[in-house]
Amino acid sequence: MHEKDRQPERYVKIGNHLAQHRELSLTAIGLSTYIQSLPTGTDVSIKALAQRFTEGKTRIASALRELEAHGYLSRTRERLPSGQIVTRTVSYNNPPAR
Repeated sequence: MHEKDRQPERYVKIGNHLAQHRELSLTAIGLSTYIQSLPTGTDVSIKALAQRFTEGKTRIASALRELEAHGYLSRTRERLPSGQIVTRTVSYNNPPAR
């Protein structure tokens, strides 16, 4: 049984393909859900996520690698005009076909 209240605002909608994914850890599923709930441009670096959650950098890094392996996340390194190197993260709520 589920008690479901209508959520007219401030919610994230995720597919069962993520919520019930048999190969992703619970940490990866939860982290993907959290990332999808954030506005575009929010810092989702390992450091920022470790400050928000108790799992620690190693576990968060592992969950991010899982999400990358299954197409829910892509991370690319880019050099800014200032010369600084940053990681650009794209979260997919419906991973592209491989």
